[in-house]
Amino acid sequence: MNMIGKVVYLRDEHGYATEKRGRIMSVNHSNNMIGVLWDNGRTQLIVVTSLISEEQVQKEQNEQRLKEMHMKIEQCTVGAVVYRASTHAPLTRGKIAGPPQNNLAIVEWDGGTLTKVDINHLLTEADGLAENKRLTAENKRLTDEKDRLEREFKKVQDECKSKMEQAATLIKEAAKLAQSHGQDIQDMYEVTRGFEHAMDEAGWRTSSWHC
Repeated sequence: MNMIGKVVYLRDEHGYATEKRGRIMSVNHSNNMIGVLWDNGRTQLIVVTSLISEEQVQKEQNEQRLKEMHMKIEQCTVGAVVYRASTHAPLTRGKIAGPPQNNLAIVEWDGGTLTKVDINHLLTEADGLAENKRLTAENKRLTDEKDRLEREFKKVQDECKSKMEQAATLIKEAAKLAQSHGQDIQDMYEVTRGFEHAMDEAGWRTSSWHC
């Protein structure tokens, strides 16, 4: 999965997100290091476990908000419009069909089904409408951001492909030149060393090339 450009936050000693925010600029999978450009303009190489993604932060915030928004027992009157709490829009709508017992309310959903639901998973009509609107806007923002990142990745990918094709052409020409003089380029360690180092620095593993 492409991580370049994604928003991340620095974790504190307890694993929670701090206010320090930035964007991923580079990824080294071999040592799990991430290059981050922080919002203050500074860049830093940091181990991936010290970061938390914006998506995870939002998920945790949403879960906490829903816990605080859930219906109270006195709000569960028969006929009251309710919405099932969720992190995805649209929220399911229904009406309280029977008085709550043991923190469970009987809900008749708009589709006609009746279920018993923990009131901790229900929102009032006002909160449900507001949450629906917020989730719809957030989903659009995330979709737009995903599309933007994919476009940028495709552009960089095409540019890198062009460079790699140029490099491949030059390698083939060098191999043919060696062959024309009865040599094998794989045996020219001094000649290929710079290329191998470049591949290593780019994240390619070349340790077995001469095995």
